[in-house]
Amino acid sequence: LKDNPGTRDIPVIFVTAMHETQDEMKGLETGAIDYIAKPFSPAIVKARVQNHLALKHASQALGEAHSKISALLNNSGQGFLSFGVDLIVDSQYSAECGKIFHGEIAGSDITTLLHPGEESAQKHLRKNIIRVFQEEDEYIRELYLSLLQRDFTFKGHFFDAEYRIIAPERMMLVMTDMTQEKQLENAIRQERNRL
Repeated sequence: LKDNPGTRDIPVIFVTAMHETQDEMKGLETGAIDYIAKPFSPAIVKARVQNHLALKHASQALGEAHSKISALLNNSGQGFLSFGVDLIVDSQYSAECGKIFHGEIAGSDITTLLHPGEESAQKHLRKNIIRVFQEEDEYIRELYLSLLQRDFTFKGHFFDAEYRIIAPERMMLVMTDMTQEKQLENAIRQERNRL
């Protein structure tokens, strides 16, 4: 069952006369979600099956919700990523981030992504992000967040960055492509100068 892609997600419960600890370990190691030794109470078996089914349904609902949220983020046209106090980008990020940074970014240092090849800028950003994480006063933390660099340029595209604390030691970064807006601003400025 576990080797076949069509059946590997079927929950397996062993009901057996083998009741030694090593038998139970072997059953669970082969992929069973539960192991019930004889003699057993039918009511207990039924309750365990119902609990496992409820858990499976909840897991599927959570997976569907996660898929919907991922679809929304991937189609928003913005880059969403998160990182912790170690400044390492999490494995979950929007598809737009792959376009912005031109490839896989999971496991990358956020300061290196935002300032490739600029050690001084990386060091400065690292210091300020850590300062945000360490600050306990919410007002001062928001002040530090507002002082983080907002404008970035990657391969001729202009991006606006917005930082948000999403957990005590987690931060989210939202990158928005502002290239068209910048080009329009420049065109308007040039037209004003011409007039």
